[in-house]
Amino acid sequence: MWEARHLGVASQRLRRRDVVAPFFGVRAPKDGVVDLIDLCRAYAVVERRDFLFSHVTAARLWGVPLPRFLEVDARLHVLLPGGSNRPRADGVVGHTTLMTVTAARLHGLQLTGPATTWSALSSTLSLDALVVAGDRLLHWRQPLCSVDDLHEAVWALSGRRGARTARAALEEIRPRSRSPRETRCRLALTRAGLPEPELNASIEMVGGTVIFGDLVYRRDRVLIEYEGTQHRTDDDQWSRDLRRYNALSLAGWRVVRVTNAMSDGEIVALVRRAFQPR
Repeated sequence: MWEARHLGVASQRLRRRDVVAPFFGVRAPKDGVVDLIDLCRAYAVVERRDFLFSHVTAARLWGVPLPRFLEVDARLHVLLPGGSNRPRADGVVGHTTLMTVTAARLHGLQLTGPATTWSALSSTLSLDALVVAGDRLLHWRQPLCSVDDLHEAVWALSGRRGARTARAALEEIRPRSRSPRETRCRLALTRAGLPEPELNASIEMVGGTVIFGDLVYRRDRVLIEYEGTQHRTDDDQWSRDLRRYNALSLAGWRVVRVTNAMSDGEIVALVRRAFQPR
């Protein structure tokens, strides 16, 4: 606010209804703070110390999938490295650490690097949610970090809260998972005692045609396919799916088609039946 007044903006103007106060000492146009990036930039105006956005906030900025209750949490997580007094403000969760922290810059904001962000989440997320987050970080087409980065981050956590969860999650992270639902399905299958499927694997058909499947049991010729809304509302997608499924069926494959509405138990039961002798 001091800067606004220094520039000649009247106090009355700063109190109008089209102006919001995301943080103490900050005023912004009502339509100027519409998403997380805007909110982070607003906070950066008032925090004069060297800080990093961290934990849940950094994860959301990196595009890491999180449980719904964290996705809608509007609070900002702010980290001050070096043991400084943690930030205190309405709408801010302050953190401090003496650990070496890997920093990065994204959207013009300073934040913890992907691997550091993931390890920080280990004290908040469940094991499965941490695996989902790790799968996104190592996504084979758009990796945000390497598996070595995650190993280093887990090593740095030794003896701290969340270290055990992080170590367990690291063992179950796979780089070829394409979505959280595929990760959760894979975890449900393996924990039910079924073999681990290949993820987004290619299947070569007679004649050289190649078909890609979501979760593939090659030896048993069982394929699990996730179908979203577009699979039934997009005519072109529907036609492509039918051609694929017909080709697979004629080649002796069993296709288990699942949706988000189906429970883990239901999916596991269907896959077990698909494994039964024909």
